[in-house]
Amino acid sequence: MRHLRSCAPAAMLALVLAGTAALADERRWEFPAGSKATGTLAAGDAHLYAVQLVAGTTLDVSLAGKKGFVPRLDLIDSTRRTVSTGGALTQSGPKAKLAHFLVPSTGTYVLRVTGFAPGSYKLTSKATPSKGDTHTGVVSRAGATLQYGFEASMGGTATVSVKPVKGSTAAPRVVGITDPQGAELALELRRTSSKSDACRVTCATSGAYVVTVG
Repeated sequence: MRHLRSCAPAAMLALVLAGTAALADERRWEFPAGSKATGTLAAGDAHLYAVQLVAGTTLDVSLAGKKGFVPRLDLIDSTRRTVSTGGALTQSGPKAKLAHFLVPSTGTYVLRVTGFAPGSYKLTSKATPSKGDTHTGVVSRAGATLQYGFEASMGGTATVSVKPVKGSTAAPRVVGITDPQGAELALELRRTSSKSDACRVTCATSGAYVVTVG
């Protein structure tokens, strides 16, 4: 048994999360960025939280056992191989922590929670850049574009704004935003001026969205 609670699903350049199919001896859930989950493991159980991460973002995860339970946290990739975290993952007694893990490549990863005995746990995650953060890029020539990923959950909205850095004469624009299936979304509440461009999209499904800027 487990419970999952998601935070507000609007974050530019955020962690991208997606679910994957379950195996016979394991249970999997979608785990949106900024979520908290509690669960109870039976003997031999494994709880899996599937996340599709964007290269260059960082991931922070904490896992805490309850009432003396000592859980184990592993990060595995889509081929079910354990990912080398370069010392970012530490485990001490009933607590495990993945701190500032720099995602090496875009793709599906899984947070796996196990234990040597039955017990309950709490899992929390945080991804950066998070809501309110910014990203700076350079468009090197006319007609060139940049793409950035962000995560959103079904039913949420995401607001994106672009503007030139101080001293620049550029007039960047949001070229388009696509959903996890690659479909172009309608840009709502668009506000365009010589100095900025901003819009909002409605997120009909959970997963990876892509913003193209040019």
